Amino acid sequence: MNTHIKPQAAVLYRTLEIDIDSARAAGSARQVEASLSSEAPIDRGGYLEILDHGADAVDLGRAKDGLPLLAHHDATDVIGIVENIRVVAGKLRGLLRFGKSRRALEVWNDVKDGILRNVSIGYAVKSTTPDGDTVRVTSWELLEASLVAIPADPSVGVNRTRTMENQNERERSALGDGVEAERHRVREIVALGQQHNETDIAAEAVGDGTPVEKFRAKLLSALGQAKPLDVADYGGHRDQRSVQSFSLLKAIRASVDNDWRDAGLEREIIGETQHRSGLKARGMLVPSAMFATRSALTAGAVSGLGDGSQMVATDHLADRFVDILRNETVVGGLGATFLADLDGDVSIPKMTAGATASWVAEGSAASESTPTFTNITMSPKTVSARVSYTRQMLRQASPDIENLLRRDLVRQIAVAVDTAALNGSGSSNQPTGVLNVSGIGSVALGTNGAAPTYAMLPSLEKEIAIDNALRGSLAFCTDPKVISKLRTTAKQSSGVEGNFVMNDDGRLAGYRVGVTNSMPSNLTKGSGSALSALIFGNWSDLLIGEWGAIDLLVDPYTNADSGQVRVVAFSFVDIAVRHAQSFAAVSDIVTT
Repeated sequence: MNTHIKPQAAVLYRTLEIDIDSARAAGSARQVEASLSSEAPIDRGGYLEILDHGADAVDLGRAKDGLPLLAHHDATDVIGIVENIRVVAGKLRGLLRFGKSRRALEVWNDVKDGILRNVSIGYAVKSTTPDGDTVRVTSWELLEASLVAIPADPSVGVNRTRTMENQNERERSALGDGVEAERHRVREIVALGQQHNETDIAAEAVGDGTPVEKFRAKLLSALGQAKPLDVADYGGHRDQRSVQSFSLLKAIRASVDNDWRDAGLEREIIGETQHRSGLKARGMLVPSAMFATRSALTAGAVSGLGDGSQMVATDHLADRFVDILRNETVVGGLGATFLADLDGDVSIPKMTAGATASWVAEGSAASESTPTFTNITMSPKTVSARVSYTRQMLRQASPDIENLLRRDLVRQIAVAVDTAALNGSGSSNQPTGVLNVSGIGSVALGTNGAAPTYAMLPSLEKEIAIDNALRGSLAFCTDPKVISKLRTTAKQSSGVEGNFVMNDDGRLAGYRVGVTNSMPSNLTKGSGSALSALIFGNWSDLLIGEWGAIDLLVDPYTNADSGQVRVVAFSFVDIAVRHAQSFAAVSDIVTT
């Protein structure tokens, strides 16, 4: 722990909860007394910060005539004023008085209805005293107060603490510890079911009295069949409006300038993501929902955007920006199963051999057989993307630059994940892709490779069918060279004109086809080289695990001499195949 921490010039934030009952009682007065801050420790990423609330610690110089009451720390969104600010019993308190504008009344109604519950303050640190892993802020200045949807510390707050303590005491005395334990079981199971989109399994477990630990095991076994979540968790941020308002551009600017006054919402979301993720960040953790990497994998071709050096606004048309040509992403569109917002390493139980039945004579004992099990394991592996932007572009670019920043990084990561899913080596920090999974079916064309034929298609299908795996999201995947060759290869030498292996319907043997340059076309066999591959299989048995955050490192120093800011994004992903028998491949196709 550094014992010489310098005061921070940037604006910091911390949150408490509004007393909703008091707000409702205020009625048309549009004002409510609230606790603004306390001495509760806040995790600042490497140390705990405690705000001293002694009489000499809090600088209320700006608060004499009241401070602005904002929405989400947006200085342009003033909804009222905070008056009568004072320190009472180790807490900072004040009167929130809302204005009469339409916007102020809208927020006031959300407060009364319990939709907006949290007051967050913005403050500047003047001096600190370190004590081990804790830093006590001995002098700080209050700058503003805001209504926010995402609390910096959801475990504290006057209304929440008092209400939960009183409720728990009433339940313990009136219902007993047994009922309280049952309520805890139900809450845990329902929450886990909602998190993993398995509400039917959760409802069944609640009804039959399944303990939480047994339900966790049952849930893990079902995850392989789970559908991608319809509603993203946003790294723990359930307020979709706040998340959609997150500006990557503001966060980068604030990080470069070390000034977060215009990026309060971004600072809070980043802090909350760090708190919840358990991941060790190199820069700042941003919820993966901000980037929608899965959408880039699922939707196939998504236009990424370039380095931005030509994006400074001089009557240019940002929507006509010409991107570089990137590989298509296909595995999501073919039906790969996404396991989202994982936390820690994952182990999914798998049966490798089942019990067997036998015929016995009357009066004879049945033969005993024992099923065998193993586990599919996944752990976060890091994939990164790096781009550089000029400082001038970050400050002067058109509004479309927000999308350019996100899509540029997303596209790079999505292509890397797609490539690893198809042909990852399993070494050098890469996941193992389908082509390198031990045990998949194999169809060979020649000693040194050979031209493709129609016969290879039913051969691939047979490899999967004989293992009882011909089911699910069945499709082919290959590269453009193979597709071109198949469009000019006749099904049989005596076939009618135009009767090619691949015709205008864009399908092979009646199945869908994914086409991407991420499939290798540089394979070798014997003396053959520049060989291509074709995969056939049930793509829902391809698992892509995502740990729900993007680690964003903003580096304004490496290329400072050229006025550039380097932005590096790290995503945490792993890939696994549920059944090797669900896939088969040809890896020696000659396309020349």
